Amino acid sequence: MPISTTFGAGSGKTFGTGGFNRRRGPGAAAFSPGSATFTGGDTWTVPDGVTLLTNYLVVAGGGGGGMGGGGAGGLLIGSSYPVSGPSIAVTVGGGGSAGRDNTTGGDGSGSSFGPALSATGGGGGGGGDGRSGGSGGGAGRDKPNNAGRGPGTPGQGNQGGDGSGPSCGGAGGGGGSGAEGGRGVANCDTERGGNGGTGLSSAITGTPATYAGGGGGVSQNQAAGSGFGEGGKNGGPSGSPGGGGNAGPNPGSGTSGTTNTGGGGGAGGYGGGNNAGQGGSGIVVIVW
Repeated sequence: MPISTTFGAGSGKTFGTGGFNRRRGPGAAAFSPGSATFTGGDTWTVPDGVTLLTNYLVVAGGGGGGMGGGGAGGLLIGSSYPVSGPSIAVTVGGGGSAGRDNTTGGDGSGSSFGPALSATGGGGGGGGDGRSGGSGGGAGRDKPNNAGRGPGTPGQGNQGGDGSGPSCGGAGGGGGSGAEGGRGVANCDTERGGNGGTGLSSAITGTPATYAGGGGGVSQNQAAGSGFGEGGKNGGPSGSPGGGGNAGPNPGSGTSGTTNTGGGGGAGGYGGGNNAGQGGSGIVVIVW
């Protein structure tokens, strides 16, 4: 009986294109190893003789930014997953809508490979409370002390960061697949939105990339170059490729999460009709 193992957020696991290759008994159909990448809904026809995926990656759409950063889409990554034909349905989630005027961003949509591998869309960044999701959206600036942090889904992502308070405050960054969203900083000279939580790296497509980083949160007063949180990338804040969007300066608009990474959208500048960034769409990759 094959063993199926799923590694989610915080596991520290990364996978390349190699993996476990089960021996087939006498009379088993011959097959050629291969892979498939899905960036939209589809149906995978199981090749003759294939009964096991050696590796898989399922990433949901990221949440849109609000005042807090959007949470990353849920991420599932693993190996040795049994499959059976004739076909398996694939769903790839879209990113959540951007908030405006410090309203809460929309949630991302889920991605799935068949009924069992299902990743939850990222939670929208909060105007007040961040929303729950694969990774949770960051809280608005008026939600300090762990209040308003959008919860993540166990095994898929992390919670968003909290705000730093109503006076000269910063909102929280969205949670990422590899880490929680950062907390906003409160100081009338140096306030800052929290950075998005970091994503996780995989080379399953043959090229190393980072998936499901959270979006950065925004601050109340600071302008370009100082007060806006950066989107989460693997190993530290960066924004792109492979992570959540940067928050916009005040005034300014947030950057959207990177397409086909599940990154959360960056928050929009505080007030003044500024848009936040949309969440990045998800992706599904399989190797056999």
